[in-house]
Amino acid sequence: MEDRELRNNKISDENPNMKFIVRLYDGFDYEWIDITDPLFLEDARKVWMEKTENGIKHTKYEHIDYYDIFPEDTVMIYSVERKSRRKL
Repeated sequence: MEDRELRNNKISDENPNMKFIVRLYDGFDYEWIDITDPLFLEDARKVWMEKTENGIKHTKYEHIDYYDIFPEDTVMIYSVERKSRRKL
């Protein structure tokens, strides 16, 4: 299990009401895109599994475009050129 997944499990265990966001890293534009509203961790994992074809595709940086789960209060750093946030 990856460090990030262990972190999310710990956060969720400590605060069962914590919500998470599934994001897509767009490797062409070098930016994160929120693809869900805040969800409980179990629901966020279901979306992640669907988008990654059960964890097979688009799961890491080497895949160019990839999905990840973040606590909802995680602030992503955007480039100066792209100040807006998009939703898919």
